[in-house]
Amino acid sequence: QLADGNETEKSGVLSFPLNSLPLQKEIILEEDNSFHLCLTARKCSGDLDVRLGFSLCLEEQDFLRKRKKYVAAALKKILNLEEDLKEHEASQYMVAITTTGGGTRSLTAMYGSLLGLQKLNLLDCISYIGGLSGTTWTMANLYEDANWSQKYLEDAIKEARKQVTKSKICCFSLDCLKYYYNDLMERSKEGHNTSFIDLWGLVIESMLHDKKDEHRLSDQRQAVDNGQNPLPIYVAINLKSNYSAQAFREWLEFTPYEVGLLKYGASIRAEHFGSQFFMGRMVKKLPETRICYMQGMWSSIFSIDVMYVWNLAADSEDFWCRWTRDRVKDIAEDPFLSENPYEVDTCLFTPSSVLSSTLRDVLTGRPTI
Repeated sequence: QLADGNETEKSGVLSFPLNSLPLQKEIILEEDNSFHLCLTARKCSGDLDVRLGFSLCLEEQDFLRKRKKYVAAALKKILNLEEDLKEHEASQYMVAITTTGGGTRSLTAMYGSLLGLQKLNLLDCISYIGGLSGTTWTMANLYEDANWSQKYLEDAIKEARKQVTKSKICCFSLDCLKYYYNDLMERSKEGHNTSFIDLWGLVIESMLHDKKDEHRLSDQRQAVDNGQNPLPIYVAINLKSNYSAQAFREWLEFTPYEVGLLKYGASIRAEHFGSQFFMGRMVKKLPETRICYMQGMWSSIFSIDVMYVWNLAADSEDFWCRWTRDRVKDIAEDPFLSENPYEVDTCLFTPSSVLSSTLRDVLTGRPTI
C-alpha cells in the first residue's frame, strides 16, 4: 500500500499484486506524480549462497583424496615400507601443523620449522597448516607459489630474510602514505567498510613486498587443487564491539575454498567474503579483498585489550570479577546439593556502578577498531 505524501489534504492508496510482476523487467508505478517506485522481481535459485552444515565442502573433500597420494609416498619413504600404502591405510594418517602469532618472530620461526620438516622428509606427510597473525604472513607468501612444498625452501627463506631485514622507514614515507590513502579510498568506493585494520594490512604489504600485492585468497586454490601442498587454514577472532574478548569471541576460519564460522555451521565462498548476505542469499557482491587486507584482519593484536594483557601477566581473573562485573552475592549459604529441591536459590544482585562501568570500558575497550 502506497500513500500520497500530502495526507492532510488527501490520501490515496495504490494496490498492485506482486505475483503478476514480469521477471527481469522494471516497472514504474506512478500516482499523482508524487512519487516513483521501481520494483524488480527476480527468480531465486534453489541453492543458497551460504552453505549450512558442519561437513567439509566438496572441494576440500577432493583435496584430501588427492593429498593421500603424497602422504602415502612420504610415509612409505619415512617408515621404509616395502609396499605402497593402500588408500584406506593412508586415510588413517591425518597430520596437521598449528602455529601461533608473534609478528616477524613467528614468521621466521615458521619458515625454519617448515625447512626442518622438509629436511626430515616429513613435509609431505602434512595435510593441513593452520596459522594466526604473524604465521599467516609466512603462509600467504608461500602459497603464491603453486608448488612451494615441492621446492627447496631456502630460496623462499632468502627472500623473506631480505624483506624482514630491510629498513621499515620506507613504509611510512610520503609516497607510501599517499598509496595507503588512495588504496583505502578505492576500497571504500567498492563498497567495503574501512578501518585502522585495513591500514595495518597495507603496512604489512609494504613490509613484506617491494610492490603492490595483487594476490587474493581464492588464488591459492592453484596451490592445493592437485593436493601438492597442505591446505592452509587462516584463523581470525570475531568479536563484538560492546563485549570484551573474554566475554565473547568466535573463531573464523579461512581457506582458499571457503570462509566459515564453525560454531554456526555457516560458510561462504572465499571470493564472496566481504559481500552482503541476507537470509542465506548474497544481495550485494563486492570485489574480492586483496590478501594484504586479510593479513591485517588475521592479526590478533587488535583483539587484545588491557584486561587480556593483565590476565596474561598476573592470571588475575579475581580482579575481573571483583571490579568490572556485576556483583552477585549469595544470601543463603546452601550446600552444593539443596536439602529442599523445591526451593529456589536466592541471591542479591547489585548492578554495576558508573565507576565500575567506566573501568570496564577502559580495560576491555579496543580503540583501534
